[in-house]
Amino acid sequence: MAGADPRRLGTARVALLTVLLLVLSGCSAGDASTPGPSGNRAAVDRPTAHGRVSYVALGDSYTAAPFVPLTALANGCLRSSGNYPRLVAKRLGVRLHDVSCGGANTDDITHSQDAPSGAQQPPQINAVHGDIKLVTVGIGGNDDHVFGTLVDRCFRPAQSVATLTAASCAARVDDALGDPETVVKGVGAKVDRVLGLVHRRAPHAVVVLVGYPRLVSVDRTCDSMTLAADDRAFIARLESDLHTALETAARRSGAYFADTYRLSRGHEICSGDPWVNGPVTNRNRALAFHPFASEQRAVAREVVHLVHPLL
Repeated sequence: MAGADPRRLGTARVALLTVLLLVLSGCSAGDASTPGPSGNRAAVDRPTAHGRVSYVALGDSYTAAPFVPLTALANGCLRSSGNYPRLVAKRLGVRLHDVSCGGANTDDITHSQDAPSGAQQPPQINAVHGDIKLVTVGIGGNDDHVFGTLVDRCFRPAQSVATLTAASCAARVDDALGDPETVVKGVGAKVDRVLGLVHRRAPHAVVVLVGYPRLVSVDRTCDSMTLAADDRAFIARLESDLHTALETAARRSGAYFADTYRLSRGHEICSGDPWVNGPVTNRNRALAFHPFASEQRAVAREVVHLVHPLL
């Protein structure tokens, strides 16, 4: 991508790229994540309603929701049949154009994206025009390597990355990001600009910013993701800061806010009913550190609750 920061293919996409390479190298005709004789791609990409597109979904992998459950490779974007945009479209009876893509950040809304597979995606904003009635936006977590840094510096098993035992999670994140609080505020400003652009491109549309779910509880850990109490508290603060930044961006831009952070309380990775997968990808349920179907259903219900009276 001309003029792109080469770091954009760095830390923020490590986890997704690693899994994607495994998928691309191991696909078979019977794999639910790739189209074969059974027509899985058609099943995923088939429009949910007839007529002109009236709903556009912009976003990253928390919108695309890889492996929830049938997943079209989509040139590396890994959009699933059970993601919240498709559920919202079915419930509202509207035609969906889902351009969400794994690894996307706010730059990819307005510029071409080099997807983790290497295929180039057009700017997501190209899908938004004056006739659109609903736009959902789920973006920001990959900006400035926030999500990738958490995965790389805090969530990777220490036995496989021995250097991670040398300092606290907070110290490792600070080393990578500088001041995380300042970085997260900057992410909120970028999302605010994206929402403003969406409003200008589709002035009559209902615009909904979708937040991110909680990953960590300060009160519990588990065998699959062992974290010290101080590390859990640090990650929880960072998640809260990101939530506040996104909520503020929605308010400033005049968008509605689907508060996934609030909805996911008690559904963290180490909870009894997690909404986000842990460190091991399950190709029948979710990519590592990405939402399960239960989270996507909850987001869809919240979006429908917000917008149904307005459409």
